Amino acid sequence: MTFLYLGGDAGGGYGGSYLEPNLPLSAEERLIDRAQLLTLSPSEMTVLVGGLRVLNTNWDGARQSATRADLVFGSSSELRALAEVYGSADAQGKFVRDFVSAWSKVMNLDRFDLAPRQRGG
Repeated sequence: MTFLYLGGDAGGGYGGSYLEPNLPLSAEERLIDRAQLLTLSPSEMTVLVGGLRVLNTNWDGARQSATRADLVFGSSSELRALAEVYGSADAQGKFVRDFVSAWSKVMNLDRFDLAPRQRGG
């Protein structure tokens, strides 16, 4: 599945909340790096991580727990503001629309039969 490229070891729990020993980057740095490689905007990364959490897509059915990658959403004012928008009581429709859009973008990034605009690139 394409969402695995976000990295279970970097995504704050949706793919796993573990890190291999001796990695050169921290979990939060790996999350941002993977999002950048996938050409995700801050809002797309935020809604994808949040949506995958809502869908409980954790590695091997592991129990959800906070990770270092979650700290990015608290320490970055931009990501915190986005998380607050998506977490507000009246944002369910926006959250779903934005999640579907971001998910479709990631799923189409390797579709070379599509024009770059259709792939989201």
